[in-house]
Amino acid sequence: MSVRDLEAEGVLPAQSKSMGTAEFSITMSIVSLQSDVRRLRDDLARCNEVIAGLAAKVRCLEVIDRQPLEIKGEWKTGGVDQ
Repeated sequence: MSVRDLEAEGVLPAQSKSMGTAEFSITMSIVSLQSDVRRLRDDLARCNEVIAGLAAKVRCLEVIDRQPLEIKGEWKTGGVDQ
């Protein structure tokens, strides 16, 4: 892929007039992409933490749900007071 192809696709911010400008534009694009990747990794790590927390809560609720009704404070009738 050439510099002109990258410009046509909008990867490079402006048309490069010289090779120095093209190299600078490519470098700036790489820096921007690295910043985006870093931000995405941070977001993914936060998402994984949230998912792990939710999974732990689900496991806890499953354990509670498996307990006999009298332990959960409900009557053997399924929680319906008679």
